[in-house]
Amino acid sequence: MMAKINASTSYYTLQNDATEDISEHSIFNFVISNPYESFYLKTLDATADVHSGEFIAQEVTKAITEDFPIENKISTVISDNTKANKKSWKLIKEKKPKLAAYGCNSHNSHLLVKDLTYFKPGTRPPHEIVKKLSETLGICKEVTKHFKSHRITNSALQKEQDLHKFPHLALP
Repeated sequence: MMAKINASTSYYTLQNDATEDISEHSIFNFVISNPYESFYLKTLDATADVHSGEFIAQEVTKAITEDFPIENKISTVISDNTKANKKSWKLIKEKKPKLAAYGCNSHNSHLLVKDLTYFKPGTRPPHEIVKKLSETLGICKEVTKHFKSHRITNSALQKEQDLHKFPHLALP
């Protein structure tokens, strides 16, 4: 597996996520990926461990420096957005300043949609809420299209995003 990883590309993203297995053990999964492929690295049974920012940062660092010699191949670390993970990002960046570490946008979107669309069982969302969500999404698309179709404005926005280390807009 390592030969394929080392030969296939010059950078990867490390994703880690915690969950419970069917035996209610707390586990951490580690996967690396690039735009073309993904590789499972390992699963860690962390049932007996406190899931602190320090613990997560230690395990992420260990995965890329000791368990698998891929430190020079990892450009980004992505996890969900718990307080402990947010603390781990800070600790990882202190030790490895060239690494970017942040939360999963898909996870953020899923939580947002879940929060916005959750209703008590047996009830239906009020028409006004659905209409407002649709209008809000439409406005977001228009803002993104505006920046993408205006070169100078988009350039200024991208400079600000780079300055604050925010991701760039994607076309809707």
